[in-house]
Amino acid sequence: MKFKKLAAISLCALGAAAFGLSACGDEVSEYLDKMVSSADRATTVVAQVTLTDGGVTVYTLERRIEVDVATRTASVSDSKTVLSENFETVTTSTTVSVENVTGKTIVGLKLSGGLTASYEIADGALSCTVPKDKITEALSRQVSASSDMTLSVGFENGNMTKAEYSYVNSSSRTVSVTVTYGY
Repeated sequence: MKFKKLAAISLCALGAAAFGLSACGDEVSEYLDKMVSSADRATTVVAQVTLTDGGVTVYTLERRIEVDVATRTASVSDSKTVLSENFETVTTSTTVSVENVTGKTIVGLKLSGGLTASYEIADGALSCTVPKDKITEALSRQVSASSDMTLSVGFENGNMTKAEYSYVNSSSRTVSVTVTYGY
C-alpha cells in the first residue's frame, strides 16, 4: 500500500515537474484548465528526464504511464539509467499500478500567483519562464537551481501533445524533461 501511495505521489511530482506553472492571469488559468482536461483523456504519457554534466548524460529516467480511462487506473513503468563515477552504466526498471488517476493527478498543478516571470501563448502553444527562486514552489519539490526554468507546452487538435522544461541545478548540471501524450 505504501508503495502505491509513493508511486501516486511520484506520478504527481513528475506531472508537477512537467507543468510547473502558476496562474498569472485569466489567459494562463484557462490554459492550465485546458491542460488538465486534455490529460483526463490521455491514454499514454511518456516522460523522459535527463541530467547532463558537461554535455555527458549522467542520469536518465523514462516513465511510461498507460491509463485505462474507463477505470481511472494506470500502469506506471520506470526505467532509470545512472552513469557511475567510473563511467559504468546501471539500469533498473520497475512497474507499479496506480488507482484514481485523473488529469489533475497527471498534470499535478499548484495554482498560485507570481511563479512565472513571463509567458506567451501563441498558436495554441504556451512558453514561459519560471525564476530560479520560484522553481521549488512551481515543481512542488525541493530544487536548488542556478538558472531560470524554461517551459513550453504544445497542443494539437485540442489535445496536449508535448511539454518540455529545463534548468541548470546548483551543481551546474542541466535538468531536462520532455513529456509526450497519446490519446
